[in-house]
Amino acid sequence: ITEINRGLYVASLNGITGTRTMQQFQMVFKQVVKSAIKDKLLPESAYSEMFDDTVKVKYTAPEKRALKQSEKDAIKKCTFKNERDNVFLNLLYYTGMRGEEIRSLTVFDINLIKKEISISKAVVFDKNDPVEKDTKNGVHRVIPISDALVSVLEPYMKGLNGTRLFSMPDGKYMTKTAYRRMWERVLQEIRRNCNEPVNDLTPHLFRHNYCAA
Repeated sequence: ITEINRGLYVASLNGITGTRTMQQFQMVFKQVVKSAIKDKLLPESAYSEMFDDTVKVKYTAPEKRALKQSEKDAIKKCTFKNERDNVFLNLLYYTGMRGEEIRSLTVFDINLIKKEISISKAVVFDKNDPVEKDTKNGVHRVIPISDALVSVLEPYMKGLNGTRLFSMPDGKYMTKTAYRRMWERVLQEIRRNCNEPVNDLTPHLFRHNYCAA
């Protein structure tokens, strides 16, 4: 740490490809220097000597898009051998829920009479293992669901062996591998029915479609 200097910083930054990666490196390097100064490993002047005259890396995130009309049309034509794939796609399309929130759903979270879903948890992955946690921002909410979604959920929920909508044969939450395979099947079916190339469609993109709808 005591050997960190402006030359090392500039040389390292120039050796990085990609604006976003350069920005992340710059942020981390500054944090390291601040911590070293606080711990008396570097003089207080080190920060200004290294960064005052260096160019700040600017990164503009790519614009987030909603579903194309061709993709919406394709979704309406999709048919699945596995009804679970169909339910997952419809939940994405009609609710705007995050994939991690959908993975955590149980029959107790869905009220078909009131036509609403309660969102109070999420399932993320630790390597391949599912882990239940709070929602992304810690906010629990209730969202309305359409008649179209109710008609998909009702028969599916009646046929479940357990309480989780998306689970492994032993009733536990889906693993990352199982989830990826499900999404690959869904994506393949959308592509099969779409008259345009579908290259960058992800579960999270459906949130932007829901917000823009």
